[in-house]
Parts: sequence; structure tokens; C-alpha cells
Amino acid sequence: MIVNFITLKWGTKYGPEYVNRLYANLKNAYTGEFEFYCFTDNAVGINPAIHIRDIQELRPDPTQCFTVEKIFLFDPDIIKLSGNFVLLDLDILIINDLYPYLSSYNFTEGRFIKNYWSNVTAGTLLSQFGWNWINSSFVTWKDNQLKHIIDFYYDNKEIIEFKFSDLDFFLFQGMRNELHYHPEKIIYSYCDGANEEDRQAYAYREDYSIVLYNTSHGRGVELHEARDWSRNIWTRFG
Repeated sequence: MIVNFITLKWGTKYGPEYVNRLYANLKNAYTGEFEFYCFTDNAVGINPAIHIRDIQELRPDPTQCFTVEKIFLFDPDIIKLSGNFVLLDLDILIINDLYPYLSSYNFTEGRFIKNYWSNVTAGTLLSQFGWNWINSSFVTWKDNQLKHIIDFYYDNKEIIEFKFSDLDFFLFQGMRNELHYHPEKIIYSYCDGANEEDRQAYAYREDYSIVLYNTSHGRGVELHEARDWSRNIWTRFG
């Protein structure tokens, strides 16, 4: 089972070391076969072993919806790739092999993160006040399983662009009942914990595979600022 891992980098928030360390992290922690792609506006300093693609390929139309570029990965005609895909944000750390999880579920459906560390019930009831428990930092799919998201986006583009400033909130408000999610015990939040009962921040949880640093919306800690075990693992990769 070959998996295409993809990450995105544009602007100046993250340097090439984030891309390179994520790639090295995967090489160290993932036991299956994989290819690694980075869609970016600046390839300077990125490891030449990484497949570089132009971020503009994921920008067919002007938009103010933050990270909406991600949904255009779901169209094989746009990215000109096929097979199994994993989208990883740059602000994550892989602490255990993802291969057992990916091979057991075998990409039977597209999956997003459900923030189990949030109050999911309250988030659903109070969604009009800005609550949101969908996260697109770790998305898995095969071929065109998630193409319906692009179709929904274009069918409702005017109102989406008017109402929603970021992709995750648009998905939560418009499509949460049509999406599938990773199970618990796969990913947790460095700052917010694992679930509603376990909210201990900065803990190392050896039975999880991914740690999310959650900095895109003004929360969290950057990997280069993280402390103790977290920074020790990340800096090990370059």
C-alpha cells in the first residue's frame, strides 16, 4: 500500500525546516511505502527528495476562505495523482507509526479529525456562536472520495465566501453530517489534551500516533517553541 503524503506551505509563517522535519519524521516513524509532496510558493531550502508542486495549482479561483486550497487536493484532475492520500499540516508531530491504522481502515472512506478534546455535544448545539469540532490538519482519502466537497463548495460558493473565514468552519456548518472522522486514540492536541476527560496539556501520550499543535487560529504552541519531549523529538529530525 503506497500512500501519497501531502503538506502545504506558503507565506513566511513556517520555514523550509518544517517541511524537511515532517518528511524526516515520516521516514523515521512510518513503516509503509510512501511518496511525499509539498505544495508551496517557495521551494528554497526544501529537501530535494520531496516532490515540489506549485501552490497556485490549488487556487483556481480567488477566495478569502482560509486554507480552502486543501479541498482542491480532492480532485484527481487538479492534482494529477491517484491512489491513497494523507494531508498533514506542518504543525504536527508523528510519535507512532501510522501504517497500522491506515492499513487497517484501508482508505474505505475519506476522514477528517473530530476534536474529541472539545465539547462535541455543546459544539453542535452552539455552532451558531462559532463552535467547531472539525479539523483538517490530518485528512485521509482515496482518489475522488472527497470530490463532493468541491462540488458543494461551488454550488454554495457565494454564501460560503460571505459567511465563513476558514475551511474548517465551513465544513462544520455546511457538511459535518456528511463527513467521516478518524476514531479516538489516533490524534490529540498538545495544548488541549485528548478528550473531554483528559485535558492535560503538553503531555506525551504513547498510545497515540499524532500530536496536533493547533496554531492556525491563534491557539496552541509552535513546534519550535514547544518544550521538553516535544521539542526533543522535533529537533531530532534536522
